[in-house]
Amino acid sequence: MRKIIAVLLALCLTAGALPVLAEGAGGNILTMLQEKMKNDMTTREEPAPAGPVQAEPDEEELSPLEEDPARVAVNLQAIKVMLDENDLKFTYQEEQDSFLLKYTLDSDMDAADVWLTAYDDGVWVRIDYEEEIPEDKWEQLMILCSLFNEEMRLGCFYVDRENASMGYRFFLYTDVLPPTQHALAFALVLGISMLEYRGEAVAAVLNGNMSAWDAYAMLD
Repeated sequence: MRKIIAVLLALCLTAGALPVLAEGAGGNILTMLQEKMKNDMTTREEPAPAGPVQAEPDEEELSPLEEDPARVAVNLQAIKVMLDENDLKFTYQEEQDSFLLKYTLDSDMDAADVWLTAYDDGVWVRIDYEEEIPEDKWEQLMILCSLFNEEMRLGCFYVDRENASMGYRFFLYTDVLPPTQHALAFALVLGISMLEYRGEAVAAVLNGNMSAWDAYAMLD
Protein backbone atom coordinates (compact mmCIF):
# COMPACT_ATOMS: atom_id res chain seq x y z
CA MET A 1 0.00 0.00 0.00
CA ARG A 2 2.85 2.40 0.80
CA LYS A 3 4.26 1.77 -2.68
CA ILE A 4 0.96 2.53 -4.43
CA ILE A 5 0.37 5.74 -2.47
CA ALA A 6 3.86 7.08 -3.06
CA VAL A 7 4.58 6.04 -6.68
CA LEU A 8 3.96 9.63 -7.84
CA LEU A 9 7.07 10.72 -5.97
CA ALA A 10 9.28 8.14 -7.70
CA LEU A 11 9.68 10.52 -10.64
CA CYS A 12 11.58 12.86 -8.32
CA LEU A 13 14.28 10.28 -7.64
CA THR A 14 17.52 9.55 -9.62
CA ALA A 15 17.50 6.63 -8.68
CA GLY A 16 26.83 4.94 12.75
CA ALA A 17 26.37 7.17 15.13
CA LEU A 18 24.05 10.11 14.70
CA PRO A 19 23.86 13.35 16.69
CA VAL A 20 21.02 13.68 19.13
CA LEU A 21 19.95 17.24 19.81
CA ALA A 22 17.26 19.46 18.54
CA GLU A 23 15.20 22.57 18.61
CA GLY A 24 12.75 24.35 16.39
CA ALA A 25 13.31 25.68 12.90
CA GLY A 26 11.98 28.94 11.55
CA GLY A 27 9.57 29.33 8.66
CA ASN A 28 12.37 30.79 6.53
CA ILE A 29 13.74 27.24 6.15
CA LEU A 30 10.76 26.39 3.94
CA THR A 31 11.54 29.28 1.59
CA MET A 32 15.20 28.29 1.54
CA LEU A 33 14.37 24.70 0.62
CA GLN A 34 12.02 25.82 -2.14
CA GLU A 35 14.71 28.05 -3.66
CA LYS A 36 17.28 25.29 -3.38
CA MET A 37 14.96 22.86 -5.16
CA LYS A 38 14.50 25.34 -8.03
CA ASN A 39 18.27 25.67 -8.37
CA ASP A 40 18.75 21.92 -8.26
CA MET A 41 16.43 21.51 -11.23
CA THR A 42 19.06 23.15 -13.45
CA THR A 43 21.81 20.74 -12.47
CA ARG A 44 21.98 17.00 -12.45
CA GLU A 45 22.06 15.52 -8.97
CA GLU A 46 24.73 12.91 -8.43
CA PRO A 47 23.46 9.73 -6.77
CA ALA A 48 24.74 8.80 -3.35
CA PRO A 49 28.14 7.04 -3.45
CA ALA A 50 27.82 3.37 -4.09
CA GLY A 51 28.92 1.03 -1.36
CA PRO A 52 28.41 -2.46 -0.05
CA VAL A 53 25.47 -1.33 2.12
CA GLN A 54 23.46 -0.61 -1.04
CA ALA A 55 23.60 -4.19 -2.21
CA GLU A 56 20.36 -6.08 -2.64
CA PRO A 57 19.49 -8.26 0.36
CA ASP A 58 19.71 -12.01 0.07
CA GLU A 59 16.05 -12.93 -0.31
CA GLU A 60 16.76 -16.34 1.18
CA GLU A 61 17.84 -14.71 4.43
CA LEU A 62 15.15 -12.02 4.72
CA SER A 63 11.43 -12.67 4.90
CA PRO A 64 9.14 -10.52 2.72
CA LEU A 65 8.05 -8.54 5.79
CA GLU A 66 11.54 -8.06 7.23
CA GLU A 67 13.36 -4.76 6.74
CA ASP A 68 16.87 -4.90 5.27
CA PRO A 69 19.01 -3.10 7.90
CA ALA A 70 21.69 -2.18 5.35
CA ARG A 71 19.26 -0.27 3.13
CA VAL A 72 17.59 1.30 6.18
CA ALA A 73 21.01 2.59 7.25
CA VAL A 74 21.61 4.09 3.79
CA ASN A 75 18.26 5.86 3.87
CA LEU A 76 18.91 7.13 7.39
CA GLN A 77 22.20 8.61 6.25
CA ALA A 78 20.51 10.30 3.27
CA ILE A 79 17.97 11.95 5.59
CA LYS A 80 20.71 13.10 7.96
CA VAL A 81 22.72 14.64 5.11
CA MET A 82 19.67 16.62 3.94
CA LEU A 83 18.96 17.90 7.45
CA ASP A 84 22.60 18.83 8.09
CA GLU A 85 23.01 20.60 4.75
CA ASN A 86 19.96 22.75 5.50
CA ASP A 87 21.01 23.44 9.11
CA LEU A 88 17.88 21.79 10.48
CA LYS A 89 18.15 20.70 14.10
CA PHE A 90 16.67 17.34 14.99
CA THR A 91 16.40 14.55 17.51
CA TYR A 92 17.37 11.11 16.28
CA GLN A 93 15.11 8.34 17.62
CA GLU A 94 17.12 5.17 17.18
CA GLU A 95 14.41 2.66 18.10
CA GLN A 96 12.12 4.04 15.39
CA ASP A 97 14.86 4.78 12.80
CA SER A 98 13.35 8.25 12.80
CA PHE A 99 14.30 11.94 12.90
CA LEU A 100 12.07 14.41 14.76
CA LEU A 101 12.07 18.14 14.00
CA LYS A 102 10.19 21.01 15.62
CA TYR A 103 8.95 23.46 13.00
CA THR A 104 7.41 26.93 13.37
CA LEU A 105 4.53 27.28 10.90
CA ASP A 106 3.56 30.39 8.97
CA SER A 107 -0.08 29.71 9.80
CA ASP A 108 -2.88 30.20 12.33
CA MET A 109 -1.59 26.92 13.79
CA ASP A 110 1.70 27.83 15.42
CA ALA A 111 3.96 24.81 15.15
CA ALA A 112 4.37 21.25 13.92
CA ASP A 113 6.25 18.07 14.78
CA VAL A 114 7.93 16.51 11.75
CA TRP A 115 8.94 12.83 11.63
CA LEU A 116 11.12 11.39 8.87
CA THR A 117 11.31 7.62 9.32
CA ALA A 118 13.59 5.39 7.23
CA TYR A 119 12.48 2.07 5.76
CA ASP A 120 14.41 -0.14 3.37
CA ASP A 121 12.27 1.02 0.43
CA GLY A 122 11.75 4.70 1.23
CA VAL A 123 10.93 7.31 3.85
CA TRP A 124 7.74 7.75 5.87
CA VAL A 125 6.87 11.44 6.29
CA ARG A 126 4.50 12.44 9.09
CA ILE A 127 3.82 16.03 10.13
CA ASP A 128 1.47 16.80 13.04
CA TYR A 129 0.15 20.09 14.32
CA GLU A 130 1.76 20.51 17.72
CA GLU A 131 -1.45 21.58 19.43
CA GLU A 132 -3.31 18.80 21.25
CA ILE A 133 -6.75 17.96 19.88
CA PRO A 134 -9.50 17.92 22.57
CA GLU A 135 -12.01 15.11 22.39
CA ASP A 136 -14.98 17.40 21.75
CA LYS A 137 -13.31 18.54 18.48
CA TRP A 138 -12.51 15.10 17.09
CA GLU A 139 -15.72 14.66 15.11
CA GLN A 140 -15.57 18.01 13.29
CA LEU A 141 -11.85 17.68 12.61
CA MET A 142 -12.31 14.17 11.19
CA ILE A 143 -14.95 15.59 8.86
CA LEU A 144 -12.52 18.36 7.92
CA CYS A 145 -9.83 15.76 7.18
CA SER A 146 -12.26 13.94 4.88
CA LEU A 147 -12.94 17.19 3.03
CA PHE A 148 -9.21 17.84 2.69
CA ASN A 149 -8.57 14.30 1.46
CA GLU A 150 -11.12 14.53 -1.33
CA GLU A 151 -8.70 16.84 -3.15
CA MET A 152 -5.49 14.98 -2.22
CA ARG A 153 -3.40 13.39 -4.96
CA LEU A 154 -0.82 12.15 -2.51
CA GLY A 155 -0.98 11.26 1.17
CA CYS A 156 -3.78 12.11 3.57
CA PHE A 157 -4.84 14.17 6.58
CA TYR A 158 -5.88 12.28 9.69
CA VAL A 159 -6.89 12.61 13.32
CA ASP A 160 -4.98 10.31 15.68
CA ARG A 161 -7.36 9.87 18.61
CA GLU A 162 -4.87 7.83 20.64
CA ASN A 163 -2.30 10.65 20.59
CA ALA A 164 -4.86 13.50 20.39
CA SER A 165 -3.14 14.85 17.28
CA MET A 166 -3.94 15.87 13.71
CA GLY A 167 -1.62 15.95 10.75
CA TYR A 168 -0.63 14.90 7.24
CA ARG A 169 1.39 11.88 6.12
CA PHE A 170 2.66 10.05 3.05
CA PHE A 171 5.33 7.56 1.99
CA LEU A 172 8.25 8.54 -0.27
CA TYR A 173 8.90 5.30 -2.17
CA THR A 174 12.43 4.72 -3.51
CA ASP A 175 12.53 0.92 -3.98
CA VAL A 176 16.17 -0.29 -3.60
CA LEU A 177 17.74 3.14 -4.20
CA PRO A 178 18.46 5.76 -1.53
CA PRO A 179 16.35 8.94 -1.70
CA THR A 180 18.02 11.89 -3.40
CA GLN A 181 18.50 15.17 -1.59
CA HIS A 182 16.06 16.82 -3.98
CA ALA A 183 13.37 14.22 -3.24
CA LEU A 184 13.83 14.56 0.52
CA ALA A 185 13.66 18.36 0.36
CA PHE A 186 10.53 18.07 -1.79
CA ALA A 187 8.94 15.74 0.76
CA LEU A 188 9.65 18.16 3.60
CA VAL A 189 8.38 21.20 1.67
CA LEU A 190 5.25 19.33 0.58
CA GLY A 191 4.32 18.21 4.08
CA ILE A 192 4.90 21.58 5.73
CA SER A 193 3.05 23.40 2.95
CA MET A 194 0.05 21.13 3.42
CA LEU A 195 -0.21 22.07 7.10
CA GLU A 196 0.40 25.77 6.54
CA TYR A 197 -2.18 26.19 3.78
CA ARG A 198 -4.90 24.42 5.77
CA GLY A 199 -3.95 25.85 9.16
CA GLU A 200 -6.57 28.61 9.00
CA ALA A 201 -9.41 26.12 8.57
CA VAL A 202 -8.07 23.80 11.29
CA ALA A 203 -7.72 26.69 13.74
CA ALA A 204 -11.27 27.87 12.98
CA VAL A 205 -12.62 24.49 14.11
CA LEU A 206 -10.15 23.87 16.92
CA ASN A 207 -10.17 27.27 18.57
CA GLY A 208 -13.61 28.50 17.55
CA ASN A 209 -17.08 27.14 17.02
CA MET A 210 -17.00 26.87 13.24
CA SER A 211 -18.23 23.69 11.57
CA ALA A 212 -15.93 21.64 9.37
CA TRP A 213 -17.88 22.60 6.23
CA ASP A 214 -17.75 26.34 6.98
CA ALA A 215 -14.04 26.12 7.83
CA TYR A 216 -13.30 24.25 4.61
CA ALA A 217 -15.17 26.88 2.61
CA MET A 218 -12.73 29.49 3.97
CA LEU A 219 -9.97 27.99 1.82
CA ASP A 220 -11.74 28.68 -1.49
